[in-house]
Amino acid sequence: MFITKKRSWIRNKININRKQPSSSNIQSEDTPTDQQFVSTINQINFQKWYIHIALKIKDSFEFNTIALLDSGADQNCIKEWLIPSIYYEKTKERLHSANGMALQIKYQLSNAYICNQGYCFKNSFILVRDISQEVILGTPFITQIYPFKVDHIGVHTEIMETIISFKFVTPVYQRDLSLLQNTSITRQINVI
Repeated sequence: MFITKKRSWIRNKININRKQPSSSNIQSEDTPTDQQFVSTINQINFQKWYIHIALKIKDSFEFNTIALLDSGADQNCIKEWLIPSIYYEKTKERLHSANGMALQIKYQLSNAYICNQGYCFKNSFILVRDISQEVILGTPFITQIYPFKVDHIGVHTEIMETIISFKFVTPVYQRDLSLLQNTSITRQINVI
């Protein structure tokens, strides 16, 4: 559906440009055909970015865990029971899950460090009772490691001329879109 909308938007944009007088009119040979447009997207990567991290709180509590690196998360979150309650700080922060449901938040950690390869990144976390992941690293952490590169091994950034790698728990795997399309068509026929 997205491809269809995008294709019609491109066609509308091309038609608007053709109607406007310009020194560089779009020629019909430059307009991609349906086959050319669809064939430009032939593979996708399936990957939830689970990475290994060490989490330190006030130099007295440390543990290794697996975190979900989520570019759609507005905050860094930790499941409430993972951290001893002596480190909790009251908060009035509010947060909603991806489905719009309000999350139960009473506490935060303002002095926590995400460590890897001898480097530590100071971050604050919201303690959430009802999340499915133990640790979610969101936009605040991602902006600290930006710019970064992603490959099949993990997420890599360079700090003070040293490359720091947050390795994936599971490798990236590719799947052809034609296989997905055929699977989808088969499921629809079976439902009918």
